[in-house]
Amino acid sequence: MGVPGKAERDAHRKAVLEAIEREKAVELLDLEDAIHITSRSDEPLVPSPGGEVYYPAQLVWEYAELPSPHYLKGRVCTFVEFWKVPADLATARAELERMSFSLPDSWTIYIDCKMGPKTKQVFFMVSIGVLWPLDRSTTELVQDVAPRVDEVFARTATTIRSVWPDACRATSEFWDTEVRFPAGAYIATDEGLVRTSWWPEAVEKGDD
Repeated sequence: MGVPGKAERDAHRKAVLEAIEREKAVELLDLEDAIHITSRSDEPLVPSPGGEVYYPAQLVWEYAELPSPHYLKGRVCTFVEFWKVPADLATARAELERMSFSLPDSWTIYIDCKMGPKTKQVFFMVSIGVLWPLDRSTTELVQDVAPRVDEVFARTATTIRSVWPDACRATSEFWDTEVRFPAGAYIATDEGLVRTSWWPEAVEKGDD
């Protein structure tokens, strides 16, 4: 299924608003109230759309146009960084298995260590997961936990460098050398990565 464009989403919004205006019994809520009610309801005011696919690069290029994940129950907010270490893959994985990391209650950490197919260097991803509290909106959660995530990443860095003093954070390097932008041109399927026709729209000179 293709990704709906801005014009299509605007048309859907217009149709919904017109339907609401025709129904006199409908009570209009302030946007902030609607967002908070929807994010905490087992029966959201706005059903989650099914079958829509969004690609990672769109988070960079078209963030403002993507629908918000309004139903937050059971969701996890994930923060990621990549590292590059001066070790062979087997040694790096063995050392990482032996490491322990200090995390706040209910937070999770996931580490995935692989050799970059292009550079043949060993990278690993550190992924910190924070369970979504229902009393926080997306913006509130990120503002609240981002400084604490930075502290966790700092402690993680100390642990990593206690084993590899020359290890370095390499999120941008991994993206530039192994993934290449836009990574969203590919999606994961049962048959592996499949190239799609999506590409960010050209930005005219002078646009924000």
